[in-house]
Amino acid sequence: MFRVAARTSQLLTPAPRWYPFAPCRGKKKKTNKRNSAPTDLDPEVASLINLSTFEANMQKAVDALRARYARIRASGASPGILDDIRVDAYGASTALKKLAQVSVRDGRTLLVSVFDEGTSNAVERAIRAAGLNLNPICDGPSKLKVPIPKPTEKAREGYAKVALQDAESAKVATRMVRRKAMDAVKDLKDDVGKEDLRRMENSVQQMSSKYIAVINKSLEEKVKSINAP
Repeated sequence: MFRVAARTSQLLTPAPRWYPFAPCRGKKKKTNKRNSAPTDLDPEVASLINLSTFEANMQKAVDALRARYARIRASGASPGILDDIRVDAYGASTALKKLAQVSVRDGRTLLVSVFDEGTSNAVERAIRAAGLNLNPICDGPSKLKVPIPKPTEKAREGYAKVALQDAESAKVATRMVRRKAMDAVKDLKDDVGKEDLRRMENSVQQMSSKYIAVINKSLEEKVKSINAP
């Protein structure tokens, strides 16, 4: 058995980042003119393509990753781990968060306050059957106390692997958006000059690199959280 903490560096696999090339001090270095082009776009040229739409889609990939990370149980109590649970209530499968409010009672305990006492038993059964190794306890009318057990070493390793997979999925989504943005830029080759095309391509690449860096940072923080005592 090995500790996940020792594997953090192995789990983090940052994607290649783009950096503008510049001559090293004291050395003559050939400059890559394509990547060294400034990214400031003329307003008229910028109006031909809405890069903010592509950036918004990259942000969605990051937001989705953070939402998934909220559901990964680490060292403490997090209401997000119950977000995906569905309850058989009122003759239909209903999201638990529509039937109850989930809050943190203390560092290792969640408190589930059910809106309708008549659904308390159904909510309790759903939490037990969710495969999260959680055993809710009645804590008064319409209230359930959910102790969060300390994860085992094997469980931590599994959580870290899931976190890595989620990060890779977010990177794939971000790169797909980058590819679409690059294709949109190339479609303008007959309408703008080569220098403007380079500026737009650099803007897209820098945008992508920024969000890939955010994803890597989120992964690093999640792995640290998983390994926390």
